[in-house]
Amino acid sequence: MSTNYVITGPMNLPVPTVGTELGPYYANDINSCMAIISQHDHSSGEGNQITPSGLNINTALSFNGNAASNLGYAAFTPQPSTLPGTSPTLSSLYAVGSSLYYNDSLGNQVPVVVNGSVPGATGTITGLPSTPPGAGASYNSTAETFTFISAATVPAALDSGPITIRDLIANSHGVTLNAPVSLPNSYSLTLPNIPSLLLPVTLDNAGNFGAQLINNSLILPATILNTAIAPATILGSNIASRTISTTNIAPVNFQASSSCGYFITSSTSLQQVTNFNTSITTLGNPVRVELSPDGSSINSVIELLNVSEYSPYGPNGTMYIQIQRNGFAIYNTTLNACYVGQPPLSFASPASLISFTDYGLNGAPGTYSYVMYVCVNSPSWNAVVSYCTLLAYEIR
Repeated sequence: MSTNYVITGPMNLPVPTVGTELGPYYANDINSCMAIISQHDHSSGEGNQITPSGLNINTALSFNGNAASNLGYAAFTPQPSTLPGTSPTLSSLYAVGSSLYYNDSLGNQVPVVVNGSVPGATGTITGLPSTPPGAGASYNSTAETFTFISAATVPAALDSGPITIRDLIANSHGVTLNAPVSLPNSYSLTLPNIPSLLLPVTLDNAGNFGAQLINNSLILPATILNTAIAPATILGSNIASRTISTTNIAPVNFQASSSCGYFITSSTSLQQVTNFNTSITTLGNPVRVELSPDGSSINSVIELLNVSEYSPYGPNGTMYIQIQRNGFAIYNTTLNACYVGQPPLSFASPASLISFTDYGLNGAPGTYSYVMYVCVNSPSWNAVVSYCTLLAYEIR
């Protein structure tokens, strides 16, 4: 038996010596080597272990369900976009740009790290400190309330856009709170404590709401107009005795015509008294219309004057007086003279004979013109209006 072979390598191969080992022995040693080679798997003692440079992985490499253990780290080649949530990328971890994604077994493409930040799980808020007692957000399903804290038991401030408040029912309508457009500066609004009784709410220029009775210090002069007060809502019992002075009362809406001078006519058809055309703009309240002396030292009268005391007896005298509003007669009266013995010379009355209230405006605001006309029943008489003015003033 020849022993001209050399045991080599970690696999203990009986390699024959070329040129010295005889044929049958040489062949047997070759057969033994081939048997050993066919059984080796490059594990320890089974040939040289394969180094990374000896590998050329050019398709998917299966671990047959085994773990890849003792990895220092796994370096991924970034993908241009997320991988489809279908086989063979189900249950896969991979990089997309600067982010890390995981495709779960249901095909969900779950972000693990997005641009350097770890997103929270569904229903959580990112950026919250993880070390207690840090900030947090939680939801109480019984109270249907979200709670935000900046530290343990310390509420957190919220900074957001418009907030819509709704009833806690399905499909309820909402009230949206908005900040004013183009605010020049930020400011705070502070709510008041609950008052012990019903009080109006005020707001000062520091953003503080208050609940207090309205007093004079809270009302700027001349800021409450009559249009802001409902009719018949302020009673005498609401006003302290002797607290309203003339300076608190708006001036009377008053208009006066020029003096008629000495106006005389014997016309039997209506004639406008000189200058007696007075216009007044009202809120629709009743208007008082009357004659008044013009302020001169001459007698102010309305007179029915006989043309001549020596004229033959004629008809009794009648002076017709009419006042029109915007062309429609609203007032008619007469001054009458009757013969009793000698013919009368005249009948006169103070200017205050003409005085009445126009209730016909019916609350309609507008401008109204009042004009006075006179005439007589016979040319034997004269109608005289002496040194008067026609007045119109609105009753408040």
